[in-house]
Amino acid sequence: MHHQVPSIYVTAVFLLIKKYKRERDYQAIYGIIEQERDNPLFKQRISMQFMLWHEGICEYYLHQNEDDAVKLLYQAIDLTNPDRSRLTENEIEILTSLAIIKLEEKDFIFASNMFEDALDNLDSLPHILDPKVKLRILYGLSQTLAAMNNYEDSLKYSNLGINYCINNEILYLFGEFYFQSGESYIKIGEIDIGTEYINRAKSIFLLQNDEKFAKLVGIELDKLLEKC
Repeated sequence: MHHQVPSIYVTAVFLLIKKYKRERDYQAIYGIIEQERDNPLFKQRISMQFMLWHEGICEYYLHQNEDDAVKLLYQAIDLTNPDRSRLTENEIEILTSLAIIKLEEKDFIFASNMFEDALDNLDSLPHILDPKVKLRILYGLSQTLAAMNNYEDSLKYSNLGINYCINNEILYLFGEFYFQSGESYIKIGEIDIGTEYINRAKSIFLLQNDEKFAKLVGIELDKLLEKC
């Protein structure tokens, strides 16, 4: 049974990194990566890929180093798929991280192409293990298109996100999708439906005990209605 120990340890480390990522504690993630850098358990391709991916995320969010972050993320994909074609779910997650960085950098055309590429790859998989992967892509795409003032297309993806959450009984990004749709409806002149969607977003955040976000949503709604 001895040979199982590494995989249990590696899995535990991965889960810890994911937990810190949800909490946006990039310093903690970077600490783990540094600590395990020379550990032979992390020299297998899949483990190396996971660590490179998260090192890339840390480079961006901790050190504001876009170039190194992008390099590390491509390097991570190339470990298992040098052609970058017919991506696996893991590789699609890394591509999504790249797209999010491009969105943060306001490189909207690049970001939207990457998100669309990630979505096409995901939709061609026979089965998705983690529905959150698709939700992250749909949300990123709706945000990017809204940032490009392309509210009709943004709405298409945020509403897809809402339906996907409902069909899969997931609350992940549920409030964010309602807010994004509400904003787009208001921007295209559908004030009543937009207001209703934003109020639903507020209710969802309150249900999730996220009072801070619920309050922000209320402030944003006032701002949007002022501009009408």
